[in-house]
Amino acid sequence: MVREEYNATAATKLTARQFDLLRNTCNFGHLNQSEFIRNAILEKLKPGQVSNVAGKNKIAHDARTDSFIWKIELDTGEEQTILTHLSLEFVQDLQKQLSFELNKRAESLNKKNKGSVAVPKRLIQ
Repeated sequence: MVREEYNATAATKLTARQFDLLRNTCNFGHLNQSEFIRNAILEKLKPGQVSNVAGKNKIAHDARTDSFIWKIELDTGEEQTILTHLSLEFVQDLQKQLSFELNKRAESLNKKNKGSVAVPKRLIQ
């Protein structure tokens, strides 16, 4: 086995809770903390690594349980269930909160026209 030589160190601060979670995760998996962190960093740095995928939200009403189901239909055709058994009150509150935050965003962008979209400032400066 060829051992790589390392010539730089990266450090971060964690809350006590985050550190406990790291330590417990490593202990449970019989892992070295440094190796776990290194592997996590390298996984994020992989070329072509994309943190988002394309798809659409799908909300469905389950009449049997009088609850809602939140799914994501990926452009690949795959469908993933995110949450099930969501109450009417939860969905209504979520809708209200989303509307509120979308309105706040529109205000912060100075959006005045319904069809306007966000434009990076660096493009027009």
